[in-house]
Amino acid sequence: MQRELAEALEVDRAVGLERRDDGGEGFAQHATSLLRVGLTIRDALARDGVAIAALLGQLGYETDAAAVAPRLERLVIVGDRVVVAELDDEVVGLAHLHASPTIEHERPAAKIGALVVHESHRGEGIGRALVEEMEAEARARRCVLLFLTTAAGREDAHEFYGRIGLEETGKRFMKLLD
Repeated sequence: MQRELAEALEVDRAVGLERRDDGGEGFAQHATSLLRVGLTIRDALARDGVAIAALLGQLGYETDAAAVAPRLERLVIVGDRVVVAELDDEVVGLAHLHASPTIEHERPAAKIGALVVHESHRGEGIGRALVEEMEAEARARRCVLLFLTTAAGREDAHEFYGRIGLEETGKRFMKLLD
């Protein structure tokens, strides 16, 4: 069934000209839609704040819904992309892509900074569709690689990442700053 869902993808979302390597020559309107299940992937909007806050809460990041709109605005300013997956007019998933230059490579690297599907909709192909959208965006920006980080205890997420072709390559170390 997941193969069927992936094959049902239809592109219909505006891609920012400034982020494309082709300078807009191949500009297309595309937003990913899974027609068989009524899923649409679109850019996140300020009005999605409550749903985004709830999804972030499922990842363990308690967020005030009022804080979402200013965060989205800041992310757009720096060139990031945040999308939501919408099913029957309900936001059920979220993905955030950040592309940045690297010293290691000639081309930028793309990081999926957040990826979450509402717990009641996991296993329906929504996470795969979100990652495919982020990969398409990273390719449009001519990124050399796509990566994400994940908490050590999220075994179900780790299995999912392997199934969709991501390779485990290392560990992450962090320090919270005041």
